[in-house]
Amino acid sequence: MHPRQEIVEIFSSFLQFSSGGSIKWVTDSTLYRNMSNYLNQSPSAERSRSDWALYWHKVWQNQPTSMARGHLFAYLQEVGYKAAAKVKPKFTLPQYTLADYFQIAIAYIDKVFTGFDPRRQTNLEAFAYTAFCNLIKDGLLKEGLEEASIRSDWSLLLHSSQKLLHKALAQRGLSTTEIEPYIFAWECFKVIYAPKKPRGNRQLTAPDISVWEAIAQLYNQERIAQLPPLDPKTIQKCLEACIKAIRAYLAPPTASLDATLFNEDNTLQDILPSSDAIPFTKLLDEEEAQIRKSLWAEINSLLSNSINNLDTQQQALLRMYYGEGLTQKEISVKLGISQPTIVRRLQKFKSESLITLAQWSQTTQNISLTPNVINNMNGLIDEWLEQYYKNNNEV
Repeated sequence: MHPRQEIVEIFSSFLQFSSGGSIKWVTDSTLYRNMSNYLNQSPSAERSRSDWALYWHKVWQNQPTSMARGHLFAYLQEVGYKAAAKVKPKFTLPQYTLADYFQIAIAYIDKVFTGFDPRRQTNLEAFAYTAFCNLIKDGLLKEGLEEASIRSDWSLLLHSSQKLLHKALAQRGLSTTEIEPYIFAWECFKVIYAPKKPRGNRQLTAPDISVWEAIAQLYNQERIAQLPPLDPKTIQKCLEACIKAIRAYLAPPTASLDATLFNEDNTLQDILPSSDAIPFTKLLDEEEAQIRKSLWAEINSLLSNSINNLDTQQQALLRMYYGEGLTQKEISVKLGISQPTIVRRLQKFKSESLITLAQWSQTTQNISLTPNVINNMNGLIDEWLEQYYKNNNEV
């Protein structure tokens, strides 16, 4: 791993580990553009990396869901790596790679942000290094570990929830209809796969050929008409894809930078940032903050109106699926409609909501509808629905 030199890279790039053990830097274009604009427009552009870290930490304290969090996340990548390399030799855990230790460290990064007090400390990097070392040790030794970092592939898959798997696959660009066979294959996997393991061991081994055959047999016997038949090798590929999707969904920085779509007022935050930089001296300007809040309130209004225009049964379907967490099979029994109908209605509502949001973005915000923007909007709608019904259930 070569260290980053340029300020803009330090605050916009992230470590990526390959399966072969190699490491490279991957740049987040939104953070890169934002940091570049600050450097170009700010009269304080010559400040050091540690000065910028203190600045972004101050911004984060006032705006926890702003891009400041992403800049700090990028800044502490090397520190997390150094802490992982320091701690790894102290544990005789050959099943854990350096990448695993690194992921454990940055999974706790919010604790580092919260624990750092600039009134008493001036070096965030030094503080984070000590904190990461301790947090990695704690994470390895106590129960309730970060599952995406500690569990082996098959342990992670076995202990994941259906809702988590659905979100992970949706984030990879699959539609609800395309997700169905993956979900059902996973359900069959949970029924058949019963490995023997030592107490407390999260490192489960992969199923052997006889298990794959049994999973495929159960899948093909119990599948509903619209699900395609699958052989053992295809089942294995599907579930391996599920594991990759879950890790991509849970593992920082990707999940952490995009997962939270709601601010403290439960209004949508900006997931489609403008390429125009906010002036350095006006970052905390109350007028700009009010404008952004008004925009997200309008998005809430658009999607809320879409729900209010649905018939009673469609509203009940969405409430059961997103608010109560029922499966499509459970909803089918309660509403007395077929599962294919449920799939079609869920997909229809999401498609119509996506069109509404896309048209609003184009006409009022002049946002270009690139494939990445459309994918972000699609994920936003799922998150918004869950938050919407959660809030309604709490009332």
